Amino acid sequence: MRLSYSIIDTLLEDQLYYVEESEDKDGFLFAKHLKFTQLVEQEINLVKIKSDGSTDWKFTVRSPMALQNLRIEKIRFKGNSTIYILCNYAFDLLSSTEVTDQLVNNKYALWAFNSEDKFLKEFEIRIKNKWVNGIDMTIDPSNRLLVSGYFNETKNPSINGVFSLRINEKLKLLNTTYRKFDDDIFDKFLKNDDNKKIKELDDYEMKELALMSDGSYFILGEQFYKYVERSYDPRTNITTTTEHFNYNSIIVSYFDSLGNHKWTDRIPKAQNSTNDYGYFSSFASLNNGNEIYLFFNDARKNNESVPTGYFDYTNLFNNRRFQISYVQVNKKGVQNRGGLLDDKNDLMLRAKLSGQLNSNSIYLITENSRSSAVMRVAVKEN
Repeated sequence: MRLSYSIIDTLLEDQLYYVEESEDKDGFLFAKHLKFTQLVEQEINLVKIKSDGSTDWKFTVRSPMALQNLRIEKIRFKGNSTIYILCNYAFDLLSSTEVTDQLVNNKYALWAFNSEDKFLKEFEIRIKNKWVNGIDMTIDPSNRLLVSGYFNETKNPSINGVFSLRINEKLKLLNTTYRKFDDDIFDKFLKNDDNKKIKELDDYEMKELALMSDGSYFILGEQFYKYVERSYDPRTNITTTTEHFNYNSIIVSYFDSLGNHKWTDRIPKAQNSTNDYGYFSSFASLNNGNEIYLFFNDARKNNESVPTGYFDYTNLFNNRRFQISYVQVNKKGVQNRGGLLDDKNDLMLRAKLSGQLNSNSIYLITENSRSSAVMRVAVKEN
């Protein structure tokens, strides 16, 4: 039954739009801007919608910088407080996806807009001689904005450190920190002595910023890459193409409530599948405010090992001899790893479609060749 209906705004042919719900579920924000400009003052049109569907206010914010390219990556806000818009200025809209995936080409700025004062403040997110390669933001329990992610020093699709910054409600920068990975961290990812020369971790992508109830937080990343094999049979004149999708280890970094990096660890995982776009790969997460739980398909043998068995694990290839598995992580580190269901169960997890229900439970989408099921998994209350 439809409760209400209204037209919020209209779009021009060359405009992009974004819709973001308030973090306290009190309405949402509609934002739009032009796809292309001619090195002029860039603007974003904002419409704030109340929880009942009525329009709260409309306003256009303009950057003092002359911008040719603009991409909105994140929007975060609570109620009528400051609206934070994370913008990427260096994205080349004219380049193909194949080109941009090979090079880190990010230049981030944060637009902080106060709707009551009609005041816009812009923060440039920059680390000297480093490139941001993965970023997320959220609003903590004290209504401070938290921004965190990964960086590297080569401008390649790789990471070798983490960073953090916090801004209070008065738009004052409280603190900034960054931490380059040391040998102790690299030893968890690189097995051979020859790899001691490698000082960046390749193909890791930012997946999530998990905020705890005390203001501390985790950032989660996952190694993903794809490669293509082609074989030609001269007898039949047929070329066979095989796409390999690899969703490998999870990287977890923990920061205290002040934004100081405390530790980084690796959760071994190796999911390789062919010609399926990673249908049963990757992971789902549950954050109960005190710790996080990660769920993914894994080789059964791995659940017999200790959680920190970094190199003594079995690859899961095309989902053979699998088990839906979980890993428990708290502020002290990785605690437990095991099978969620009996290893004779034939249901496989579709992690990318699964998600959190409430503070202590998650729904998991599962299926096999004949049936599917939605499961609710609950953890202990905080």
